[in-house]
Amino acid sequence: MMNHRGRNPRYSMVANRSIRFQPTLRRDKRRRVRPVLAVMIMILFLGTVVSAIELSQVTSKPSVPPVILANAWTNMDPSPAPSPRWGHRMAYDSESDRVVLFGGYTGAADNETWAYNFNTNTWTNMASIPAPSPRYYHSMAYDSESDRVVLFGGYTSANNDETWAYDFNTNTWTNMASSPAPTARRGAAMAYDKIIDRVVLFGGYTGGYNSETWTYNFNTNTWMNMDPSPAPSARAYITPAYDSESDRVVLFGGLTGAGNGETWAYYLSPPDVPLVPGLFAVAMVAVTMTLIIRKKRKNE
Repeated sequence: MMNHRGRNPRYSMVANRSIRFQPTLRRDKRRRVRPVLAVMIMILFLGTVVSAIELSQVTSKPSVPPVILANAWTNMDPSPAPSPRWGHRMAYDSESDRVVLFGGYTGAADNETWAYNFNTNTWTNMASIPAPSPRYYHSMAYDSESDRVVLFGGYTSANNDETWAYDFNTNTWTNMASSPAPTARRGAAMAYDKIIDRVVLFGGYTGGYNSETWTYNFNTNTWMNMDPSPAPSARAYITPAYDSESDRVVLFGGLTGAGNGETWAYYLSPPDVPLVPGLFAVAMVAVTMTLIIRKKRKNE
């Protein structure tokens, strides 16, 4: 189904497939295979426990699976730290190199904003004023193009439909007061698609389980109901992630009345870019030069 902008948003269901690890290799000037070290850091806040896992793999033979050199969670045990809670949300602000935490349930709904610095292992209560009202089960994602953490909805004493944006550099929350916007909900999935510069929201609980797909453009402060077909069934309390290599928002599971085990991938094509004659000429020159260089090398 084409939306009114002429794009074709779509979900595809991903079947389970076996995964083969591929080593990451580089060749030096003598054509010898040299290993490349890959390190991944993940940060988790659960109650007052902050942990990090470092997974490194090195191999010097293309046919040999990578060797795991480290596979360990570390209790970072920072102090001070946010009080124990659940239903909070976190997003990583890559420009400021901080993990931003907001809200959660601590015995009552909470509206604290905390920032975690892994390098110094410190949490900072940002004490932002103004800030969203106390809530939990809201949705959050970091918009790297606009350098804002975007928050939508959640549960206060009822479902909420507010859109807020947080700027770490100025420590300010802004109520975007977007209209139209998704209906009030909690437990929706939200992730930022870097290629199209949109926050993608799916599902949630609106009084019943929901299956809408919305995108948010911070620059124009507009929400759009994408209405893709097919789409996952109505569900809430879903965990999504954006795969930047494949340009897909990946979604797994959720609550549909019972637990769900489906894997879905969402793709929204970027807007069409008009062909500019000048750019076409530059491209043709580049292609021609490449062919000349290859021919010259072949003759040598």
